[in-house]
Amino acid sequence: MRFPFSVGWHAERGAHYIRRGAGEGHLEAGAIARIKAEELFDICLVPDHTGAVAGTIELEVDTLASGPEPDWVSLATAFLECSPSFGLALTQEMFRLPWYGWGPETVATKLETTRRCVQQKLFREAYSFYAALRRCRRLHSLLNRDAQKIRAIDGQQSNPIHHLPRSWNSRPTQSSKLVM
Repeated sequence: MRFPFSVGWHAERGAHYIRRGAGEGHLEAGAIARIKAEELFDICLVPDHTGAVAGTIELEVDTLASGPEPDWVSLATAFLECSPSFGLALTQEMFRLPWYGWGPETVATKLETTRRCVQQKLFREAYSFYAALRRCRRLHSLLNRDAQKIRAIDGQQSNPIHHLPRSWNSRPTQSSKLVM
């Protein structure tokens, strides 16, 4: 997996083996692993003596920025900077608003540049526009599907899939949890 936000993996029951660029790690119940934004990681879950395994993934998402439109000002700032931050900023916006009408032409128009410039900037930062969009839509769908199941069990009303779960919108920057 790879998320456009920092992630905390909380081992609750069983053994959790995390493999990532920094090496492999073994987590026992109660331990927490911190994973940086865009860091590729893999988790292997092994049940405990009761046959159960549980963990929680916590995304550090800025949820106050949620509105119907992407934050074009911050995207323009990231685009104009010389640091490699545009790809990450764009991917975070794609994750936050996965069903927005994303396209290289739309982004280029909003940033007052050309499609080619947007794609070149992403290429230099090792991003592909459509691969990032596909990944964000899949991750968002996965998290919302599981969050809807959890809310249904708790008797809460589900949000439509194109919105973040209500619990994600309660604080300016908060960790969003999904029980795996």
